Amino acid sequence: MSDTSQGPGWWQASDGKWYPPEQAPGATPTGQPAGGPPPGYGTPPAYGAPAGGGGGGVAVGDIVGYGWKKFQEYLGQIIVAVLIYVGVIAVFSILGNIISSSIDSIIGSLLFSFVQILVSSAISIVLIRAVLMVVDGKQIDTAALFSADNLGPYIIGAILVSLGTLVGLILCVIPGIIFAFLTYLWGFFLVDKNMEPVDAIKASIDLVKNNVGTVLVWAIVAAILSFVGFILFCVGYLVAAPVVFIGNAYLYRRLNNEPVAP
Repeated sequence: MSDTSQGPGWWQASDGKWYPPEQAPGATPTGQPAGGPPPGYGTPPAYGAPAGGGGGGVAVGDIVGYGWKKFQEYLGQIIVAVLIYVGVIAVFSILGNIISSSIDSIIGSLLFSFVQILVSSAISIVLIRAVLMVVDGKQIDTAALFSADNLGPYIIGAILVSLGTLVGLILCVIPGIIFAFLTYLWGFFLVDKNMEPVDAIKASIDLVKNNVGTVLVWAIVAAILSFVGFILFCVGYLVAAPVVFIGNAYLYRRLNNEPVAP
């Protein structure tokens, strides 16, 4: 065990410490060194198990700090990804207002709303891929970002989550807010684990349900950061948004007891 990597194959567990290759999850046991983690330490639990395996959480300060650190390391690449995301969403929001005001039929409005979901999903999956590369310590691969892999299932998942939230909002608002909260991390499960849409949604619900306190506090902090960034317009949002997006990926990894890049 060490505070820093000692060479190839060393890996970082959820406690922030580095361990040798023979202690990695799935490695062939070679004996447990004195002072090392217990057998199985660092092995991801079933989805939905509390972080740390015993109800432990992830400190929100660590999430913000990690997001800020990685934002600085990947400054140019992350800002480009966020600019693409914000630009596309802004263009379609403007078009949506213009087209909605000129469309008289309900069917026409629904069709355009569906197109907006498709475009938003296509852009959102790019961001999820980017921040997963960041927390895994990889260079951001532009070709991989815009790959069509998982795009179809992601769009289906986005539609299901949107419908579930909408139905919940119709049913006295609160159920919709709860559903949106529980599905906060569904996109990461789908992209990272190649899950089917429904399975990814269920995995997010299980994980968030068993780590409600941590996710709730982070969601509030993330909303405040995004709001402040929006108030400060371009410069503020280009800082706040990447920190929040990277923080989401970090939270996803840590709640699943999976290693993250230092």
